[in-house]
Amino acid sequence: MECLLYLCMEKFLDVKGYEGLYVVSNYGNVKSVERVIIRRDGIRRTIKERIKIGTHDKGYKRISLVSMDGKSKSHYVHRLVMSAFCEPSGLYVDHINGIKEDNRLENLRYVTNSENLTFRNTDKKYSTEHPYIYKTKENCFRVHGCKRRYKTIEQALERAREIRPNNGGK
Repeated sequence: MECLLYLCMEKFLDVKGYEGLYVVSNYGNVKSVERVIIRRDGIRRTIKERIKIGTHDKGYKRISLVSMDGKSKSHYVHRLVMSAFCEPSGLYVDHINGIKEDNRLENLRYVTNSENLTFRNTDKKYSTEHPYIYKTKENCFRVHGCKRRYKTIEQALERAREIRPNNGGK
């Protein structure tokens, strides 16, 4: 999975399935694109560009988008961000820092169902910059899926590379 990271400035890309109607940014903002529509009664109306304000569903930001045919559908913002900036995936989207409202691209990653369940049950204040390693309350390091504790993050990284050779060292 190759992600496009734009960390310095806000970058907007089309929302997949709503090209020309809505864009989403690497900061997790969704906005409508300025456009002219013709209403059913024949009157032309300009839709101004504006940031969409979402509602909350179990802590996650959710917004409604209207397609060209006038149908409204609700979407989670974190999924819109990942689908716009990263390769499409059937995996789950995880908020690295555990804050469900923080939809910045740098705070999102794809994980499997079992990883998602593991991360959900892990106190995020003990997470590290390495997705499979977290710090325990006793200041030791653990690798997700491994019971052993390590004194240094380097030891934990070495073990992560052994059990997850394709992505454990990230």
